Amino acid sequence: MDGNSLNSKVLIIDDERELCELIEAYLKKEGFHMIYKAYSGEQGIRLCRHENPDIIILDIMLPDIDGFEVCRRLREFTLEPILFLSAK
Repeated sequence: MDGNSLNSKVLIIDDERELCELIEAYLKKEGFHMIYKAYSGEQGIRLCRHENPDIIILDIMLPDIDGFEVCRRLREFTLEPILFLSAK
């Protein structure tokens, strides 16, 4: 990330919409304004390709493909940090 949270893009990939909204609220409180949300692995991969986020918050348990596979696919085109989020 560039050190200026106002310009940093965050991508949240999680199928639990309420949790995404909560994470987004916390990030906005900390000064992040460019927050993108995806509710499935495939949607997250597409959004990542399109928006080029500076950091990705990724759930492990997704409805279509698991977070580990999403991570493998993301690593084919981005080296940005990925934080795994899971209830496991």
